[in-house]
Amino acid sequence: TLHEAYPQIVQKGDIKLFNAAYIYANYIIVLTEDARNELKRNGINIPISIIPHGNYHMMNKNQVDDKDSKKIISKLLSVDITDKNKVILFFGFIREYKGLIYLIRAAPYVLSKTSNVLFIAAGSMELEENPLQYQKEILKLDLERNFILYPEFVEDYVLMESFYKAADIVVFPYVGISQSGVMFTALGMKRPVIISNIGSFINKLEKQRVILTSIPKNPKDIAQKILYLLNNEKEKKELAERAYSILEKEYNWKKIANEYYKIFKNIKNKSQ
Repeated sequence: TLHEAYPQIVQKGDIKLFNAAYIYANYIIVLTEDARNELKRNGINIPISIIPHGNYHMMNKNQVDDKDSKKIISKLLSVDITDKNKVILFFGFIREYKGLIYLIRAAPYVLSKTSNVLFIAAGSMELEENPLQYQKEILKLDLERNFILYPEFVEDYVLMESFYKAADIVVFPYVGISQSGVMFTALGMKRPVIISNIGSFINKLEKQRVILTSIPKNPKDIAQKILYLLNNEKEKKELAERAYSILEKEYNWKKIANEYYKIFKNIKNKSQ
């Protein structure tokens, strides 16, 4: 089972190296249609099935509520997050293809319409190609008071849950991904999600009306989508509730386990 068919940032020789490993497989399972197409384009003729990423509803352990979450994050970041603040969250590993720079550039457009918004980006920069660019952009755009960068791996569970539950909206301004576990975690926390309109799995979720999408690398469009949800509280809540319900039914792990079982059984029967 492949989380990624090939690295998001492909280095010289990666395709050849990965293909050399795949030839030892009798069967490959990928998470998206895009991944299957990519393998076929690179000459992989082994049987391939698609079984999607399952929901992460189990990550919502309800160890903290929304109010306590804001207190925890306020203390951690040394800011005062009140009920009047609207919090926009980016969460996960920070790398070029995650597109955080475009969320930073979207912030001034949002703040020009409403001043009570706080942006938070939390995640490890261990593998980031240009780690200084984000703080430089924040300073350049005079966002020090409205955009907080927490460049650390969030290992503590209560802290992780607090980041999500302190947020009004979670934004993933990705430039290139195949799927996203942190997005499923946000939906499991019943947080509305805005994510770049890239990839087959995003298109499917958009058609199911469980997420709102933005144009990749387009700060103004990201800002417009954020403002739309902030100005439509009822729809924002309905989006999160609908996402939780659909993912619970269609992306549950029992259903996924049954799909794996069918494949294993079929392979076993053919080998006898």
